[in-house]
Amino acid sequence: MKRAKDAIVAGGVSGLAAGVSLFLALTIAMGGEILPMAPLLAAGLLGVAVIAAWLAPGRLGAGIAGGVGATAPVVWLGCMAWIAEPVVTSHWRCGTGDVGIYLIGLVLFGAAAVVGGAVVALGAGRRLRLIAAAGAVAGLTTLVVLVPGGLARAGNPEPRAWAETLTVVGTLPAVTTADGMTWCGGNPEADPEALCPAGYECAASRCQRRDEVRITGKTLHRSCTPEARCQVSFGTPADGSRSFGEPVELDSRWPVSVRHDAAHDLWLMGESFNIIALDGATGEVVDVETRRIADSLAPPRGWVIAGAGGLALALLALLLAAVAWGRAHIARRARAGHTDAHGGIAFDDGLTPQRGISTSSTAPGPVLAMAQGRHRPPSYRTAEGPASWRTVSGDRVAVIEHHESKMNAWLNVALSAAWLTAAPLIAASLGGLLG
Repeated sequence: MKRAKDAIVAGGVSGLAAGVSLFLALTIAMGGEILPMAPLLAAGLLGVAVIAAWLAPGRLGAGIAGGVGATAPVVWLGCMAWIAEPVVTSHWRCGTGDVGIYLIGLVLFGAAAVVGGAVVALGAGRRLRLIAAAGAVAGLTTLVVLVPGGLARAGNPEPRAWAETLTVVGTLPAVTTADGMTWCGGNPEADPEALCPAGYECAASRCQRRDEVRITGKTLHRSCTPEARCQVSFGTPADGSRSFGEPVELDSRWPVSVRHDAAHDLWLMGESFNIIALDGATGEVVDVETRRIADSLAPPRGWVIAGAGGLALALLALLLAAVAWGRAHIARRARAGHTDAHGGIAFDDGLTPQRGISTSSTAPGPVLAMAQGRHRPPSYRTAEGPASWRTVSGDRVAVIEHHESKMNAWLNVALSAAWLTAAPLIAASLGGLLG
């Protein structure tokens, strides 16, 4: 009954931690995009795991620590989806269909935490302990391999910053409208569009403004209307009014800067979020996929930093698990007995009772005693035995269970730390972003 109760509580706390961490990560990321979302999410979840391992008793601590780590596959899927998004989107697309995918992802994220926490709490034992230890070691090995690969690309731009790092090879400034109007023939009262702002010219009784600039043997041509709509094309000097493919529309309120990526034969036109990409070989308007330019990119810095931090936390958690294992092992070898109010120990195995042992931290009752120091020869006041004893309150079974539960919890912290921070780097490796 208690095991089932611990499983329910562990699943609930893990799910709640996942929801709160996801909300905070989304809020911070959308508020300023100071750090990518995956490291923020991992930080929140691992904070809960460490607190649970430190404070929560028995199976509960292991369940919560392992439950938050069960979300690692969903984090990996989210990072893969982020990498799959084009670095430059030249074609308009409706994102309504993505809402359903995001909702499914949110449900999977919460469900993974709830189910993972319940399963770990239910099965916390020797077999699950071995699985957690093996998984933690595998995760550590993965981080040891992937983190240096991320550091090797530290000098390259992140995917979303790639366009801004390209050198501008030519620019048409934003269109500005001067005071005054120009009559473009016809009857101004019957045909208001025949009135053109200063700086525009008449073309077929309509207002147009044409600009062009020569760039590395090609011509950037722009034709704008007073409604701030521009047709922009990029072609050869012999045919500068036509692009390789169809002309593209850009807002005249933004300058048109041309950037060239010679290594991947791409031309970018526009500024900030208003950018269109052209394939240099075909002249077609294209979306720039991450894979096409992956060799010149680096994974988000936050992913690499989180990987290094996860590596350190996992190592520390494994060390604490080893300490807990050592204490459980000592408890198995310790002599069981009972203390009295005077500091004496009556051993259950019939060993000569010991007197004069400090009981400042050991109340009368069941106790485990571990011999310390060199062997002491008998004297007229004391029996033969060790120089001193270290005592721990409680019976053997309770003490061993306590240390083994702490070992389980820290092993699950190591497992969660390794895979939650490795998941983004695995996605980056599959996307070609690691050296």
